[in-house]
Amino acid sequence: MHQARKVFADKGYHRTSISEIVSRCGVAQGTFYLYFGSKRDVFEALLDEFTAAVYRAFFIPGAEDVKTKEQVRQRLTQASQSALKMLAGNKDLAKIFLVETVPREPGFEEKVASFYNRLVADTAANLELWMDRGLLRHADPAVIANCVIAMTERLTLQWMNGALPGDFKEIADQIVKFELHGIMAD
Repeated sequence: MHQARKVFADKGYHRTSISEIVSRCGVAQGTFYLYFGSKRDVFEALLDEFTAAVYRAFFIPGAEDVKTKEQVRQRLTQASQSALKMLAGNKDLAKIFLVETVPREPGFEEKVASFYNRLVADTAANLELWMDRGLLRHADPAVIANCVIAMTERLTLQWMNGALPGDFKEIADQIVKFELHGIMAD
């Protein structure tokens, strides 16, 4: 699958052929069909792999253990650094997911929407818990969750394109600084 993701990242979903994937892998087409029924199947497996990794990086369980503003800051920093590091370590999949027109491909749209709905809902639940504890200002937690996710994606794209210098720790620190000054309770 490693070679398949490189081909998809280089050529995009529509311009990638099974012949190119098997050529890059150094196997016969028959071998490909032992594992996958189609190009769509291998792409879907890559999409599943990537969305699972993004979810694990963004969403850190245990929000109920957070009791102080400093712990909120630490959690947001950890999540931002983890997400940016995962995206940087998987540039080819990030390119496919964030740049390629995956959501517009029939069948993939539902999968991507389901992923985002779960990530937003779980992130919003954490934010709402911290708002109820007086650690964050009250706001619509789903809107805030969407903003945080979108901000991280956009900054990743800018970094991948070379338009945003710096390392991910610095970028994550800036994300958290922005989040907290915008939503941290006084």
